[in-house]
Amino acid sequence: KREYYSEDLWNLKYLKGFKWHDLTDKIAYERRVRGQRLRMEIAEAAKLNAEYVAQVDQRKAIEAMESRRKRKRDDPGPAKAHTERTFRQRKVAKAKTTEVGAATEQCLLEI
Repeated sequence: KREYYSEDLWNLKYLKGFKWHDLTDKIAYERRVRGQRLRMEIAEAAKLNAEYVAQVDQRKAIEAMESRRKRKRDDPGPAKAHTERTFRQRKVAKAKTTEVGAATEQCLLEI
């Protein structure tokens, strides 16, 4: 009775049809379930961590945009003098009336 498996061996002796692997299957199953649960928890923690890192990066980008916008608003840079622009325009050319133009105009009036 000093051994850990002494009671299991006693049961094997009196329970016919049971094998040693039948008794250890439960322990192996519990180990597999525990390992699977642990992997799921690790995957969930990694997912949460990745989401947190993405939010931190997004917040940094937003803060950088806001600081650039604020800097631009506060410091417009060198003062730009308002310059008045003048444009030279060409004068409208008068239409030349030619004999062909007059004949065409007369023809159109008759229609």
